[in-house]
Amino acid sequence: MGIPAVFHRNPAPRSTIGRISEHIKFSIWQGFNLFPEAKKLIILEDDLLLSPDFVSYFHQTAVLLDIDKTIFSINSYNFNSFLPTATDTTRLYREASLPTCGWMITRELSRELLTEWAYKASSVDWDLYVRVVIQKGRNIIAPEVPRTFHDGHGGAHATGWEQQLHYNRRPLNMDPHSRVNISYLTLNEYESYLEDELKIATVIQITEHPCKKQYIPSKKTGNFIVYYYGEAENDEHLSYFTLISCLNGYERSRMEHYHLVHQLGYYGNHVYVIACPGSVYCNVKKKDYSKIVYQATDEDVQLMLQYQIELLKPITSQHVFTRYPPQTFEEEVSLQNFLIID
Repeated sequence: MGIPAVFHRNPAPRSTIGRISEHIKFSIWQGFNLFPEAKKLIILEDDLLLSPDFVSYFHQTAVLLDIDKTIFSINSYNFNSFLPTATDTTRLYREASLPTCGWMITRELSRELLTEWAYKASSVDWDLYVRVVIQKGRNIIAPEVPRTFHDGHGGAHATGWEQQLHYNRRPLNMDPHSRVNISYLTLNEYESYLEDELKIATVIQITEHPCKKQYIPSKKTGNFIVYYYGEAENDEHLSYFTLISCLNGYERSRMEHYHLVHQLGYYGNHVYVIACPGSVYCNVKKKDYSKIVYQATDEDVQLMLQYQIELLKPITSQHVFTRYPPQTFEEEVSLQNFLIID
């Protein structure tokens, strides 16, 4: 293919977080150094599978980095993308996330990154360091349906067990002709878009445990809001994790949000999970919290954990599988076209 291969003599000790950090830093520096005319760079790791529209996806979104300096990078991955929360290949999110699993930056930003990069002996993950120290409030653009698939089965951050429980459950877009909508993603446009979306949304009141009752339809009908009690991203309240688990979302982190508005494409519906009082988009008066804002009890949390056990039982149990030709697009992107043979 005419692409040069470069060997990195990594100065950090083997099997350390700092070694991965040095690899990423070197890749950014060397990529722009080898291609002095390049204005942007896509950073990939060797344990990623790419969607057939991977290059097209970045071509379509690249202009956002030119016209909006409040965007830090374009991601090809979204952690909160389990089915049925990720089905719309055209939809993109603007989030306070971090660069991961295939991301694009500008040459201008690379200078800032490399200047402020964590020291090689640092014990912090490079991506978390970038988010906390370097991003400075700038957002990430990420797809609802990922354009990369993490296929690593053992490493510094993901064991084979975690790969099976989490990474393998995320879909990969398989449509080579997917088009994405970028018209609403610049800062001012996005805030106007979000306000309009919330105005027409139906507010869901959680009256029974969210794992016991399906509050949002399993077919596309519109927009929905669920308010949960949360003060900040890193507070100790468990209402968000209880809710998101019951919606089959990613329950291990809540960093993918816009001012504590979390977005899901639940069966094609636009679902907004909003923290109260933490989000500026919390539109609930204090006197109405008990009726509208979901606050998980200890019993709720225990029921959610039991639900998670049942949800993951097919994954954690030993079976013999056979694959068949996918019957639907959802089966194809989620790799769910298999039968269990006991």
